[in-house]
Amino acid sequence: MFQAITTRYFGPTHTRGSRIKAYYQGGSLTVPYDYALNADNNHRAAAIALQVKLGWRGDMHSGRDHNSDGVHVFAS
Repeated sequence: MFQAITTRYFGPTHTRGSRIKAYYQGGSLTVPYDYALNADNNHRAAAIALQVKLGWRGDMHSGRDHNSDGVHVFAS
């Protein structure tokens, strides 16, 4: 079975800074936005953080969907 990780940007609120949420069918992980990186690399970093947490292996291939969310798949 293959699954993808989707990433979405969430802007700052009065109580939280900007962040990227990485999610897949079974759960999610949210990481702070790193202003030293550009938008694409922030999405990749969040996807990699979730990949590591899940123990998934393979080379990541990334793109954007019709909502401009990041979509990341892993090829072994």
